[in-house]
Amino acid sequence: MKMDAIIKPAPQKGLELVRKDVPVLSDGDALVKIHKTAICGTDVHIYNWDEWSQNTIKPPMTIGHEFVGEIVEMKGAHNKAFKVGDLVSAEGHVVCGSCRNCRAGRRHLCPNTMGIGVNRDGIFAEYASIPISNLWLCDKSIDERMYAIFDPYGNATHTALSYDLVGEDVLITGAGPIGIMAAAICKHVGAKNVVLTDISDYRLELAKKVVPGVVTVNTKTVDLKQVQRELDMTEGFDVGYEMSGSGIAFNQMLDNMITGGKIALLGLLSNSVQIDWNKVIFGSMQIKGIYGREMFETWHKMTAMLKSGLDISRIITDEFDYHDFEKGFEKMNGMQRAYNYSIIIHSKKEEEKMKKILIALVAILMVLPVMLAACGKSEKTLEDIKKAGTITMATCSGFEPFEILGTDGKVTGVDVDIAQAIADYLGVKLEIADVDFDSIVPGVQSGKFDLGVAGITADDTRRKNVDFSVDYYYASQAIIILSTNTTITSAEDVKKLTVGVQKGTTGASYCEKNGIKYNSYDNGAAACLALEGDKVDAVIIDKVPATKHVEAGEGKYKLLDEPLTKENYAIAIAKENKELKDAVDAVLKQLTESGKLYEIFDKYNLEYDK
Repeated sequence: MKMDAIIKPAPQKGLELVRKDVPVLSDGDALVKIHKTAICGTDVHIYNWDEWSQNTIKPPMTIGHEFVGEIVEMKGAHNKAFKVGDLVSAEGHVVCGSCRNCRAGRRHLCPNTMGIGVNRDGIFAEYASIPISNLWLCDKSIDERMYAIFDPYGNATHTALSYDLVGEDVLITGAGPIGIMAAAICKHVGAKNVVLTDISDYRLELAKKVVPGVVTVNTKTVDLKQVQRELDMTEGFDVGYEMSGSGIAFNQMLDNMITGGKIALLGLLSNSVQIDWNKVIFGSMQIKGIYGREMFETWHKMTAMLKSGLDISRIITDEFDYHDFEKGFEKMNGMQRAYNYSIIIHSKKEEEKMKKILIALVAILMVLPVMLAACGKSEKTLEDIKKAGTITMATCSGFEPFEILGTDGKVTGVDVDIAQAIADYLGVKLEIADVDFDSIVPGVQSGKFDLGVAGITADDTRRKNVDFSVDYYYASQAIIILSTNTTITSAEDVKKLTVGVQKGTTGASYCEKNGIKYNSYDNGAAACLALEGDKVDAVIIDKVPATKHVEAGEGKYKLLDEPLTKENYAIAIAKENKELKDAVDAVLKQLTESGKLYEIFDKYNLEYDK
């Protein structure tokens, strides 16, 4: 028996709708016919094929883990609480059952957890195999759409109910979906004042629609001390929930807590975040980390709150059929930094040949650690950088002469010299993070890195997620083929073949736009080795490193004369970090006008046009 399924077919960007076999059940499993599913930030990362995905996902596999559906079959010994025909959802974390935490009933802390749709086949399909022990029996009086977002709703519930809230003043930093739902929960269970902060007016406006009575504050323009005075608060907030992943927001929270205040951390803070620990110690504060949900106590509480009148339905805004899943993912990619919304992909009723539906909730935080890049915002201001005394440059070695990895493991090259000039101008130390190319922009976007300097083309797609400095180099894409190849003579010939590209580059984008089949590699050298091994027919990469690869190949490769594109290299900087952008632009202008930029190019034998 066959079914429709949305899978990760290969190690590259995108997903594919395919026909595949209905899962064969193992003992203790249930076959669930999916009614609605949800796309969370994890799924977006898999779709984009970022660094975390490359290290975690094993294509081909069906992805997805948030759903509601109907049991159609069970096999072997099973929980008598369930029967065929039951409406169910499920906990997405499959635990081992034998570790200390599992045996003690703390299954959400199992160190051997396997993620549905991450480490095993998921639920973006007509049918899915789910361990019966992970199922949750749904109350049919509750809107099915709510069960499809129980995963993020559970994160919000686990966090919000980690402290007593009745009559308490609550501060929540980060108006993402989970922050908004947490605010709704706090109001529902009896908190006195609930204040939700962010720096996005879009998110804050959505929060007010979802949570009547919540006090929203844009901390870029409003001081929290003033908010306290307006609310007749004399000592500070009793409870704080940090959900933004922003070091700035966390420090603002510490500055506004009552002595003995309680803080729960759900947002993932970067390693560079610094706080004044004296405020924690002398303020007798309690700080705890939160991950996932308590199986299944959190689910019980979620259901009870919905039945007693909690309404979070307005966090859902759009609907699509599963055949249009690409639209859902691309809308999330394009809008996730502006504001938070949910995408629901609706089905028809069974008698109308029910189609699988997808609910897409943008940037759901903390299902997996990597989801922070799509949700919070934690870039350092120029003042923060100067105070810390360091600026972090994200780059990707092996892109000569812009990035050269030496035998000592150090990265040098054109981009390093430019970044060093920026660091010198600011009077700080330069730190270099050598990472996969396709993780640079997300890392800058999330605040993990201050700058992305790696021969990055400032194209429209990347500008949706980060800002760019003024241009500092003009480049083009080139085609590398084997020197013995006489059949490929133009770019048109390549369109019919399979090419190798570096992950996340404009070479990959060119292939996608032109319908060219391609394989992704960590760097250009690996792509050239694939060419040499007949795994690809050609390589598309920036012309300058392409020339270097041809030279290093000692006659194995050759370049086609025809350039594919014209591109401008620039430095990636987090959005709304205008002071840092202005400083970087000033350095680049100074380097250009003084001629030092061209001295750097000459140092590495880089051809250029003034």
